[in-house]
Amino acid sequence: MTSQACPTDEPIQHFPVMAEEIEEFIEQHKPRVIFDGTVGLGGHAKRILEKFSFVELYIGADIDEEALERAKEVLADYEDRVMLCHGSYEDIEELLVEVGKGQPEAILIDLGASTLQLKDGRRGFSFSNNGPLDMRMDKRRSLTALQILQNSSAKELQRIFSTYGEFRFSKTLAQAIVAAKEKPEDTASLASFVTKVLPQKFVKQRRRHPATQVFQALRIAVNDELGIIERALPNLFECLASEGIFMAISFHSLEDRLVKRFFKKGLGICKCPKDLPTCICGEKPKLELLTKRPITASDMEIWENPPSRSAKLRVAKKL
Repeated sequence: MTSQACPTDEPIQHFPVMAEEIEEFIEQHKPRVIFDGTVGLGGHAKRILEKFSFVELYIGADIDEEALERAKEVLADYEDRVMLCHGSYEDIEELLVEVGKGQPEAILIDLGASTLQLKDGRRGFSFSNNGPLDMRMDKRRSLTALQILQNSSAKELQRIFSTYGEFRFSKTLAQAIVAAKEKPEDTASLASFVTKVLPQKFVKQRRRHPATQVFQALRIAVNDELGIIERALPNLFECLASEGIFMAISFHSLEDRLVKRFFKKGLGICKCPKDLPTCICGEKPKLELLTKRPITASDMEIWENPPSRSAKLRVAKKL
């Protein structure tokens, strides 16, 4: 299979996940300033700016420079209300200083890989189009997926596949990669390698390609995705205006667990023994949950955009 490039001027069909649900919260709370930490191709941004004139400033950040170039084109009609920044939402304080305009009254993060990254074979995020085992969202990073496969011990690879991919045969695959005389060097060869070393009964029973979780695990490891989320959540919340809303879309249990845990901690549940007449622990709520359970995509959206089937939206209001 030859490498499939995705030229920067090639149109990509992009569906912002749970856009209608996001817009319901925007409509209800009417934020004047929105910070979108993962603006991507500008799908959510365009719909929100088109629909809500009360949004005076939409700050869109992304670590992917190619995505920002696409977003700039998509949002050209709203350039007087948009500020695009190259950087991680983890560094929201620095990005807001760079923009120098207003405190966000709504924050949106749409976690995981973007449409552009998954469809561009040159980026190495997917085996649907063959390409180098890169997987860097931010090209300024030095570590690639290929380097992880070539330089990691079997124990470290097993940890990556098990922790980040929740992969059933992590040990088997890790040992096979380390023992291989010719290690996979592109996305197609890695997908093929995974298929060959796993029990064929397991491979045939799978609805999804057995390498899907392996690619997810490597992508998370390369980009330190979970570490960034964990560090970013308190930074984002601190920068959010009082009474502002925090909206987080996750695509797998590891991301969702971090968001859920952070929101739960912010509820400030009293930890004192029940027999004490008054609270002495000092726990006070910092947020109000606007979604007691995560919102998931509708059947219609899943039919139109299958990747949305794994998405979960959690929303909280800062007190």
